[in-house]
Amino acid sequence: MKEPLLIIALPYAGGDKYAYRSLEREKPDWIEFVSLELPGRGMRRKEAQIGTMDEIAADYLQQLRSLKLSKAFILFGHSMGALAAFEMLRKMSLAGDPLPSFAYLSGCQAPCVFEARKIVHLPAEEFWQEIKKLGGTPEQLFAYPELLNMFEPIFKNDFRALELYRYESLAMPVNTAVHIRWGSREPHHQEKFEQWRSDLNVVSLNQMHGGHFYLFEKAKEIWDDISQIHQQNHQEGGE
Repeated sequence: MKEPLLIIALPYAGGDKYAYRSLEREKPDWIEFVSLELPGRGMRRKEAQIGTMDEIAADYLQQLRSLKLSKAFILFGHSMGALAAFEMLRKMSLAGDPLPSFAYLSGCQAPCVFEARKIVHLPAEEFWQEIKKLGGTPEQLFAYPELLNMFEPIFKNDFRALELYRYESLAMPVNTAVHIRWGSREPHHQEKFEQWRSDLNVVSLNQMHGGHFYLFEKAKEIWDDISQIHQQNHQEGGE
């Protein structure tokens, strides 16, 4: 019997707590998947949005603390979620919060070389064309202008936070293992992902076949990957 695993997930730009739903459907039964959610969307749609990565990380950390976890967990983030995880780990280390057993970060350039797509200034039609190119957004959304109008402030808020992001080196080391993954069709050079080693204890770097949102096409591979890392950690007494 496999050792149970709790995953705390941070959504990508524009996503709510259900952003990883198709991935979550494929997970093994012994994995518990809890996705956090930012204000201004989903169950928190009546709350005002927050506009910087620092505020986003602080909100996620507050949510994590409110869970009052009594067991080990891992931190999972894709794209903006990976960058938010980095800033969250910074805050956790400084505050002395319990760190995750490991972090599984995907589809994001290293913070020290991060360059955001500059698309927030674009007119709505061009903006959505850029979002569509990235993938990850349900195709049916683009067929309903009223839905695009409703979601545009959320997407632009998140992409603005990415555009405003300014990297700062860590004041204190983060003593947790980190695993970095990215798609083979990402427009960025591999070195931009390898640079995660500049700040964190990166123990594995692997390119996965696919585009920016490869994880939705490779759900089984993702879960096999995470399962293998978790089992290895457990066997080595890492938990």
